[in-house]
Order: sequence, then C-alpha cells, then structure tokens
Amino acid sequence: MVKQDKNFGDGRTGADCVNGSEPMQSTIETLCELERLRFFGTLEIKFEAGRVVLLRKTETIKPTVEHCRNTRGDDDGRPR
Repeated sequence: MVKQDKNFGDGRTGADCVNGSEPMQSTIETLCELERLRFFGTLEIKFEAGRVVLLRKTETIKPTVEHCRNTRGDDDGRPR
C-alpha cells in the first residue's frame, strides 16, 4: 500500500485517506489494476466535498502494423 504521512490539519493523515473510505479504496484498487494491465490512457478522478464521486477512464489504443490499412496507391513513389 502507498505510505503517506501528510497531516491534513483535521486529525486525518494521508494513510487515513488511503485506508478510509470505500470509494477511495476502490480508486486505489483501480489504479493498481490499471498499472498491472499496463493501461495506456487517462484516468480522471472527480471529487465532491472531498470524496471521490466519479472515475472516468479513457483508453488510447496504439494500432499495430498488422491492423493498419495500406492507403497508398500502386505508385507510392518508393523504388522497387
């Protein structure tokens, strides 16, 4: 687990936030899963009143050579 020792001024520490609420724990689990899967994209985390209320995942897929279309005509200018 992530070790945090920041004091938020209200008696809570960073460790309390990580181990505290269910939405935060779920967010940490999602981050770990995305890291394990080698996710490529963005994860937006929305907070309301200090609580996680929304996770929005946008995945970017890099095309591989075998999935690319050949859009060149017969005469693409390359020497044969």
